Amino acid sequence: MKGYLYSQDGAYAFPLGPKVTTIGRENCDISITSPHVDNQHALIEYDDEQRCFVLKDLNSSTGTYVHECRVQNAAVRLADGDFLRFGFNGLPLEFHIEQKQQQQHQQQQQHQQQETMMPSIYPRQAASNSLHMITQTIPSRRSSNSITNYQQQIDV
Repeated sequence: MKGYLYSQDGAYAFPLGPKVTTIGRENCDISITSPHVDNQHALIEYDDEQRCFVLKDLNSSTGTYVHECRVQNAAVRLADGDFLRFGFNGLPLEFHIEQKQQQQHQQQQQHQQQETMMPSIYPRQAASNSLHMITQTIPSRRSSNSITNYQQQIDV
């Protein structure tokens, strides 16, 4: 499973490493040149047992945020579509999982194939249960006060 961080405008795409990706200003896998980002700010690692990506703040002075909630002294399990920010004025980055996007694309293709394979007109069944008795109450023409019940069979 591969993870990526994307800028909202689509100008930047950062692939995450297979195990651990470090984020900071210097000597990191993802370098963010901002005075609000520490040299070693945070890391994202893939947890093989839980089969997910986990974000950890490395006690940064300006914080790491997931959906505007600061991550402190904890590991946060990331979900596809989470917005991350490193530092209080950091550029928002969107987390995505490649495998999930591929599965969604495959499901859409399968759904489209099923739609094209289904006939637009369904053949009517000649079974006896396709005939239903419908009772209608219709005023009789004989007198305005009497009402006569008629039964009619309709093929549905």
